[in-house]
Amino acid sequence: MEKPKINILLVEGNSAGSFFWEQVIAEIRDKDIEFIHIERISDIDKHLGGKKPDVLLLDLSLPGIKGLEVFLSVYKMVPTIPIIVVTGTDDQKLAVQAALEGAQDCLVKNDINGYLLSRSIRSAIGRERHLNQQRAFSIIDELTGLYNRRGFLTLADQQIKISNGTGQSLLLVFADVDGLKAINDN
Repeated sequence: MEKPKINILLVEGNSAGSFFWEQVIAEIRDKDIEFIHIERISDIDKHLGGKKPDVLLLDLSLPGIKGLEVFLSVYKMVPTIPIIVVTGTDDQKLAVQAALEGAQDCLVKNDINGYLLSRSIRSAIGRERHLNQQRAFSIIDELTGLYNRRGFLTLADQQIKISNGTGQSLLLVFADVDGLKAINDN
């Protein structure tokens, strides 16, 4: 049986930290894990390049930025990638804040082993899939399969931003169907 492949983007400011993660990942036997280690938040876009990782491991101690601020910066950049926060201390207040802001998990680096990391990755990916399904359900009309008002506003906002960025114009077509209630009722 082929092991599931998981791609991890690791953001940690310590270049020597890569050895620690290699050891922990080597303990995970039920998954084929491939990871890329970067040291700066600014390198995230460069390493994504069309290939979205399954999960992002984020150390909250990066040069020039620390704590929840690190998470918020990264989450704003990649809101659809599940993020597991890693800290050097057992700060429960920080863990709760990160979870409330959208982190999938918060792990203390000294407590991490292969089993814990594997479980956290599985849970993070599963929760993110569930959230994506819920988002899709919230913008699509169940009966027609068309975008509802919320979906229209979300997509319209995206298209307006694209139009503003590219300088291309937008066209909105509005149609009013007389007697639609009778059609729907039948």
